[in-house]
Amino acid sequence: SIAKPVGALRSYLAKLFSGKVYFSLRETIKLIISAFSKRFSAKAGKAEDFFRSAVTGGTRGIGRAIAERFVAEGAKVVINSRNDEKGQRALDEMNAGEDVLFYPGSVTEKEVLEGFVDFTVENFGQLDIMVLNAGGVGDTAPVVDLSDEEWQFELDFNLNHVFRGTRKALWHMVPRK
Repeated sequence: SIAKPVGALRSYLAKLFSGKVYFSLRETIKLIISAFSKRFSAKAGKAEDFFRSAVTGGTRGIGRAIAERFVAEGAKVVINSRNDEKGQRALDEMNAGEDVLFYPGSVTEKEVLEGFVDFTVENFGQLDIMVLNAGGVGDTAPVVDLSDEEWQFELDFNLNHVFRGTRKALWHMVPRK
């Protein structure tokens, strides 16, 4: 049963957001944007001066929805995917001009992920929000049948990419603190 973990998550979110729990993607993104706007507007006069983001898995699904909402709120976004065609299609459909860029490659590769973060900083001046959305499974199987290669792929895709992406983003963010 997932009732216990969901309940724990709901309690944590309620505490984190002072009793307000947002389960819709739209409201969650508004909350993130609002928090950044309040935090940085006093420093620069304009929140958008600080609102630059990177979204892994940003060409479709939840990642795409996050990227589109960020752009709608005035952010600049770099999206990532393993597939160049999906990246170009996402850029065309989002029609956001220079506010959205695409960085190709698999986040399972450390060099690609770190390059993605650096590309964001090089093109937009800094990175404020890192959304490590990519994840999933490949040829998963019961443990007894799971190959070492598949196990490593799933670790890199779902765990290592989050660690490495967070670490690389923080290398850019912490000095600005």
